[in-house]
Amino acid sequence: MAVMATGQSISAGAAEPEAIEIVPAEFIGDRVFATPTTADGTVLRFFTDTGGGWNAIAEDVAERLGLERADKANGSEQRFVEFPRFDGGKPIPRPPPYYADGNLVVVARSEIGADGFLGGRWHADRVWEFDYLAKRLKLHPPSRAPTLGVAGVPLGFQTNSAGDRTMHFARIEVSVAGESHDMLLDTGATAHLADDAGRRFGLDTGTEIGTSFVTKSLFEQWAKSNPGWTVLERGDRIQGHTFPMIEVPRLTIGEHTVGPVWFVQRPDAWFGEYMAQMMDMPIDGAIGGSALKYFRVVIDYANATAYFTTSGTETAQYSQGPLGRTGGRRGPVLYHAANASGDAAEQLIPSSSRWLSPELDASGHRSVEFQLSGSTWASLATA
Repeated sequence: MAVMATGQSISAGAAEPEAIEIVPAEFIGDRVFATPTTADGTVLRFFTDTGGGWNAIAEDVAERLGLERADKANGSEQRFVEFPRFDGGKPIPRPPPYYADGNLVVVARSEIGADGFLGGRWHADRVWEFDYLAKRLKLHPPSRAPTLGVAGVPLGFQTNSAGDRTMHFARIEVSVAGESHDMLLDTGATAHLADDAGRRFGLDTGTEIGTSFVTKSLFEQWAKSNPGWTVLERGDRIQGHTFPMIEVPRLTIGEHTVGPVWFVQRPDAWFGEYMAQMMDMPIDGAIGGSALKYFRVVIDYANATAYFTTSGTETAQYSQGPLGRTGGRRGPVLYHAANASGDAAEQLIPSSSRWLSPELDASGHRSVEFQLSGSTWASLATA
């Protein structure tokens, strides 16, 4: 049975959004990149990783943007710079002060494989919606966290003697083959495809995709107890080492069972010793994009709860003219309409829909969600 750590209140350094924010993002290979735009139109890609330790920026990007040097954090000899302002561009939320007082450590691009890296302490305290179905990332006001109409799944966080969270790494309970396992909730879990996996997925070797991790001992237990499960001996290759992958047909999180879900084997010490120092309880691995890709998931850090739904989503943005639609799926559907310019527009929505969270942001733009509950359509003007 999972033990849930007490949630913290929002810290002074983490700004609380007044309305739902659509965070510019790309979902690539079941991994999530925040994509802010600078004033000159340059799009940056920050890899988001709820299981990552630092907030970082590539050295070449820091130089190009002319970011001001920040004070050293905790006497470190590393170089730190202030978080970009993105004035006149498309911003992403600033980090809370938990890592380097909200600044970014400057590293070689090869260390992060992107323009920047945003770890667990960037996500801390906030309410995030990772919609893998519609490929959209949202930030919700903590006071109005959506529950998606499902029971919440408790999250566990390690705390110090004062009751404050340490690394803000979330532990979540999942079930495989009728047995419960505690895992790190890890949106950044990544496999670097080796030969067998490349052929299986039809991708070039070395391609990075979202995955999940499991300890070597549990991997071997699954393979022995379930000889019909597919094992790829040359699945993942990292730092000169090759690790096998196993295909778990079904996995349960909360009220939903999904699959298949691929897991990459990792040494027991990775989770039993290293990650154990930063978790509230022992864990057997990490749940990442190979499982999360089936969900629209809300992670409410403040209240240590996650919500999962497999309902599809459709997304549209408009300034003037008719509403466009993308990504239709079977089953209950959530539509999202965002007035990008603040202009009135004629829209078609289900007449029997129930409004969930109509919002008007500080710029006068409207962000509305409504539940599809019928097939009759009616015209509605929104501003």
